[in-house]
Amino acid sequence: MNLIAETFSKYTRTIEHFNEFHNQVINMPRPTFSEIPQIIKLLKSLSSYILLIDKSILNDYINAKILYENIFKNYKKGIIPSSNRNLTFEKTFLDIDANFDIIYKDNSNGGMGLGRRFRHYTELFSVFNILIYVNKRYSKMDLDSLYELTLTPEEHLFDVFRNRLLDLNINNNSHIKTLNGITLLDNANYRPAKAILRYLADLKRDATSFEIAILFGRIDEIQTENEILIRAKKIGEILPPTATEQESMFFGCMGWKNKNNEKFIYSPSQNPDFKFKTFLILMETFDLIEYNNEMIKLTNYSKQLVKSDIPIDMLDLERLLKLIDDDTEDSNKLQDIILRKRTATITEAIQSDSLLVEKLNLRNIRNPIIKNNKRQRSRLIMELAKIKANYLDEVTRTTTFEGKNGYNYVEAHHIIEFNGEDGPDITDNLICLGPQNHSLIHHGSDRTVQDFYNTCKTRGVITFERFKNICVKYHCLTKKHVKILLSKNLISNIDANELNTLIDENGVDTIFVDSLNIPANNA
Repeated sequence: MNLIAETFSKYTRTIEHFNEFHNQVINMPRPTFSEIPQIIKLLKSLSSYILLIDKSILNDYINAKILYENIFKNYKKGIIPSSNRNLTFEKTFLDIDANFDIIYKDNSNGGMGLGRRFRHYTELFSVFNILIYVNKRYSKMDLDSLYELTLTPEEHLFDVFRNRLLDLNINNNSHIKTLNGITLLDNANYRPAKAILRYLADLKRDATSFEIAILFGRIDEIQTENEILIRAKKIGEILPPTATEQESMFFGCMGWKNKNNEKFIYSPSQNPDFKFKTFLILMETFDLIEYNNEMIKLTNYSKQLVKSDIPIDMLDLERLLKLIDDDTEDSNKLQDIILRKRTATITEAIQSDSLLVEKLNLRNIRNPIIKNNKRQRSRLIMELAKIKANYLDEVTRTTTFEGKNGYNYVEAHHIIEFNGEDGPDITDNLICLGPQNHSLIHHGSDRTVQDFYNTCKTRGVITFERFKNICVKYHCLTKKHVKILLSKNLISNIDANELNTLIDENGVDTIFVDSLNIPANNA
């Protein structure tokens, strides 16, 4: 039996199997394809209109019609956004003197057909888990995600959406949950955008939209990323280079022909590359692929992502946090939202790669965040420290209160201070504390602070091994740091001598040393 038929043996021969196979392709929303980049920009504006809806309505079960009708009613009352306003949207959807039901109904039912167009937008909200699926009729708005879009500067909007697309997992995606023909399993754990990039990196030719849709746009009984990639690579190795040849080979191998030896014909909108096309256009829009004449290859940015030993989505998240960090109140709020929406992804990445934290620490030393000629703390590194500490105060091992991310609220403190003591911004130099203990360190009397540090040492929170790691593993402990640790009684004289010897033997990273010439942000 040929490899393709052997791989997809459940779907060979009959027209019923043919239809089942193609019903499992992710059927993406299909507004006019050429308009998708502009529609993505519209989603930012639309978020501002939605957030003006009465919260009692917005926090309840909702659907496209309810959203549109309430935006429409607000507009008629003069309730419009003070920022992110979209005059084209208003002229097309709101500035109309007609009954709303007529406006919303499809043309075939005697309406103006604007409801159908508006549903394209809400479907894209669903793709990005901004509109959360509840059941066939209703969803819930994720207000955090709406605030994320409204706070995102226009120039970084595609960067935010790119990271959301990379983070899109079939196991919790609201759009995929609504699709007929796809049954999600308990072990589902597959991020299509990541898998497509990994496949393209290993391919020795450009890919076609047909093969990408068939190999990565289908959700069948195999629903984990590595299994999907292994299967795709085996088939990709034997596929011819053009879509026409690939389709002919696929149909022949699968026996998709009638009694007259004629190929089965796709029903309208059944073509896999047509159904999955919006996903590929989104990848192109966000600079993840080049997509020309149905041929696909990596962009220069994606090539940088895939050649690293750090997960693609984590690397993109690190870049995103740096891009939007301008030390303003809005950017701080935006970073908080982005991180709490990605906590599960970050945690999963750490669990699947025991060396990931170490790799990210090393990247932060070699690529310090410099904004407005000042060194900035890495929000990602702080979040890694909190995840490692399981969001508990590491000294008391107790909870404080539930934070906005749904986890226990803790703060990450640099043992060797980032500002004033030039401490390295890595997890080994961070401890997680509740707000009271963190405040104690910064505002307590000398005796109170010393007693607290003694407790940290006694309970194994601050250890000599930490500082040894900072020296030997990361090469960012200086002799000035040793003096600081000694002055805080965090190490003994014997420890200090050993650390100084290790510094002589291992040296200090020159990039780290050079970065210390740039003043640290006081925040």
